[in-house]
Amino acid sequence: MHRVKKGDANIDRARSKVVSWFLQESRETAGDVVMMVDADNSWVPGDLSHIAKRALEYNAVVGGIYPKRAFNQGVAMRLAEGATGVYTIGQDALISAEFVGTGFIAIPRTILEVLSKTLEVCIGTDSDPHSTYQPFFMPYVLRTKLGNEYPTDDQAFCARVREAGFDVFASTYPRLFHNGYYSFKLTDSCIEPPPYRDLEIDVGNNGY
Repeated sequence: MHRVKKGDANIDRARSKVVSWFLQESRETAGDVVMMVDADNSWVPGDLSHIAKRALEYNAVVGGIYPKRAFNQGVAMRLAEGATGVYTIGQDALISAEFVGTGFIAIPRTILEVLSKTLEVCIGTDSDPHSTYQPFFMPYVLRTKLGNEYPTDDQAFCARVREAGFDVFASTYPRLFHNGYYSFKLTDSCIEPPPYRDLEIDVGNNGY
């Protein structure tokens, strides 16, 4: 099943509606895992099915690793404390994470069923007042070792998942791009853009 969610500038509410509607569908209709992919992410065929299988295999949230839409600004995730190892993108491995970006993520139904028991039901918008949902991605203050942190929707959701006793993993298998004014690949997350220089064209008798 494939659906497109648009028309809501509140990103945590939009994501909450997506997984709530998935949960309201039967397992026979919608399946065992919901996947969310942002419109500005692109991937290689097979990446989606791979993280879906891993999410079901481990009954855990599994996300791909993609760069932020800027040079030298890192990736949209945070590894769990104590996570170690050397990994190669494209190979099949999972890294324990504090949170992963929700722009390319697989979430088992069983985890959402547990979280739903702790969340209030919210009414829909004026244009769709009968469509209720639960605020799975609503930010709340996280108390960390460094102090209080106001999280993104990604962090807030994954914090709820971990507090409920489930794991969050970053998968090294997908090869993802984060598209904007430039298609950022993973190597761009840790380098500065090349310096601008004028292009020289060598024109000869046969063109260039």
